[in-house]
Amino acid sequence: MNATGLTKLLALCGWAGWAVQVWAGPELLVTLERDFAAAVAAQGAKSGFLQYLAPDGLLFRPRPVVGATFFETAPEDVGLLEWAPSSARLAESGDLGFTTGPWRYRASRTNATIQATGQYLTVWRRTAEGWKVALDAGVGGPSMSFPWRVDADGPEDADEPLAGWQQTQRGRDLKFVEEAYGRRSAREGEAAAVEAHGHKRVRVLRPGAPPVVGRTDAVRFLSANARKTRDAVQGVMISGSGDLGYAWGESELLGSGTTPPKAVRSWARVWRRSGWSGTWRVALDLAIDYP
Repeated sequence: MNATGLTKLLALCGWAGWAVQVWAGPELLVTLERDFAAAVAAQGAKSGFLQYLAPDGLLFRPRPVVGATFFETAPEDVGLLEWAPSSARLAESGDLGFTTGPWRYRASRTNATIQATGQYLTVWRRTAEGWKVALDAGVGGPSMSFPWRVDADGPEDADEPLAGWQQTQRGRDLKFVEEAYGRRSAREGEAAAVEAHGHKRVRVLRPGAPPVVGRTDAVRFLSANARKTRDAVQGVMISGSGDLGYAWGESELLGSGTTPPKAVRSWARVWRRSGWSGTWRVALDLAIDYP
């Protein structure tokens, strides 16, 4: 029995609170992610994704689209998509989390040649039907071996869980911080935005590059891109405990004169609240350029 099944069983027995404590750690997400990858490997991408996607779960293809809608007309892929988590984090409330790590793709299950590699992001959300994928995105990049150990850093003085009536206000706070991030990025560039808002262990995922880990290295990496963009926020969601959240949208290349802004990429950011001040910090930043 997997973690989700055990949680449901304990809930039926009236032990749901104990179940959350037992599984309130990144090991739950690692198990979910590995089960998800195994389902895709066994059933194919279409069937595997539809099994795990939330009804409103998003895919970046490369624009953000509802996964169920995307797969309605998508044929089953005969290739083999594989991935493995290298880092995971779960909210204190046990209702939201994410994993990230390397992926690889073969055009045929019988072909040993790897056609594409990169890094992925999966955001998981606990629903009435169990854990589901709320957002899935990936960038192409150098081949990296699948890790045997998953990195999961500690809570870092997380805030007390929020009362229910405060959660809407906290969501607005994160949207405000996300918009502030976008304004700084538009004025000064991505490097300045990450320097101001990034967590000290922030992960940056960009096409063609390995994952960049750590605020100092991320600022150095992003400084090479002088392009100014404006991020349009399409959605924000936070955990019940208010210590983890994510946002997504599209970036516009700022026009000049009569040239209108043009959407040039999709993006997703995972945010975490750390320290006694409860400051929102970017845990992971992913962007995918459009063709």
